[in-house]
Amino acid sequence: MKKTLIVTAAALCLANAASAQFVNNGTIGIYNDAAGTSCCIPLASGQANAHVIMTLAGASAAGGAGFNGGFTGAEFRIEESAPTGYFFIWAANSALFSVVVGSPLDETPAVPDDARGTNMASAACQPSDHAGIVGDKVELGTIQILAFGPVPPCDLIVKRKSPPGNAQLADCPLVTLCDIPTFTKVCLSVQPSALPGGSAEPQHFVAKVNAPGCLGSACGFVGVEQQTWTGVKALFR
Repeated sequence: MKKTLIVTAAALCLANAASAQFVNNGTIGIYNDAAGTSCCIPLASGQANAHVIMTLAGASAAGGAGFNGGFTGAEFRIEESAPTGYFFIWAANSALFSVVVGSPLDETPAVPDDARGTNMASAACQPSDHAGIVGDKVELGTIQILAFGPVPPCDLIVKRKSPPGNAQLADCPLVTLCDIPTFTKVCLSVQPSALPGGSAEPQHFVAKVNAPGCLGSACGFVGVEQQTWTGVKALFR
């Protein structure tokens, strides 16, 4: 009976923690178009341009006491699932972000703990032309994609920076809000990886490159899945 109570209480704690972590505070996505409508990125004549876009929601759009919705910085990385045969070139949106440290591109998916990812900061709250609201989009940068010969489909997966810049928000991409001078950092929604035999490192967004027949439902923001009872019990064996 005692063990049952302990496991049940622990499961409730996990559920509460998950609910807090998985609040949707916005999305960093990778799209075929500047409007951010398609996460399917075809290769025409062996090349394509992708747009990395922050879409406001939750804390990044709500604002708070003394400040409007929006963000001043972002921290994330983009893992390339099948980099062989591709050449990816990142270009940050320097018109909006004056400080950019590192590239988000991670071409070594088999080594999840090597140093990869970017920190971006803007001198002004973004979007800078009005108070941010739910659904507003801000382009963080672009990725030029070149393919040399026949190449397999490649997923571009938005994940946390490695190593994360904030130990308390270690498992997610994050943004910095506009609450000067605090500049609160908030975690964007993530979910443990569902890749067979893959890492349990959380994913945030998946774009499909060179995937014939790709539909929007096959990629995009990675939704939150509830922790299964089997998975909870496994934690206490």
